[in-house]
Amino acid sequence: MTKRSNSIFAIFSIAIFFFGGCKEKVVDVNNDSVELQVDRRYRPLLHHFGSTGCGGCGRWGIPLVNRLGDQMGDSIIPLITHFKYNDPFITASSQRLEETILNARYSPQVWINNKDITLPMLYSGLEASILTTQNMLRDSMKKEAKAFVGFQAIQLPSTRYDAEVMVENNTDDSATFFVEIYSMQDGLIASQAGADPYVSTHYRVNRGGHYGGMGKEIRLAAGETSSDQIEIIPCWVCDANALYFYAIIWEEIGNDRFSYVNGKVIEL
Repeated sequence: MTKRSNSIFAIFSIAIFFFGGCKEKVVDVNNDSVELQVDRRYRPLLHHFGSTGCGGCGRWGIPLVNRLGDQMGDSIIPLITHFKYNDPFITASSQRLEETILNARYSPQVWINNKDITLPMLYSGLEASILTTQNMLRDSMKKEAKAFVGFQAIQLPSTRYDAEVMVENNTDDSATFFVEIYSMQDGLIASQAGADPYVSTHYRVNRGGHYGGMGKEIRLAAGETSSDQIEIIPCWVCDANALYFYAIIWEEIGNDRFSYVNGKVIEL
């Protein structure tokens, strides 16, 4: 290599180091040097159904999910679904989740995986509920997942993302799953009944699903893996600096009802 080539290489390396060091969040880069594999972890779903007009949600449900999401990090999937009282964060995606999971429209509801755990914890207080729910989530992590998910994405020179999602059937029989990619956003300001102060910052807001409905249907033989190369276009008003993705696998249990299988969070 010539001296001129060495100089160009050194400048290029310094530029990569400088700009790369400015990023505050981890990026899963989808390029030729990274071969996507499924993540062989099971992450339980902590799912809150509620609304900005729900006092119990502001005092109990939303703080419960947000605090456990912060404390337990990548070991769980914390999801908040807004679904009633003309909530400003209602989307077609959140309405579909409400239609296919809830049996009753009361709020707040907090679920672990496919079970409503709200009563009697709602009246035991926030701190006691956090400890109880945390223990339940840790016990749930021991469960053997029916499927594993792999997901990675890279932002293009626009608001679009190139991504790849993989689903592996971890059962001994053929199975049908549905995988959806949710665009999530933090830092949205809105009123919240029951919260102190009344106007608060909202986190883990579902801004819409990529495939629509409960996601793309995938039929797999025992042990089989499916991969899909996709282009994701988040909502036009989403702040890219506060945006991240959830890849969640669902399964249909009959009569247009769905249950949680597994999931993964990707920060951008």
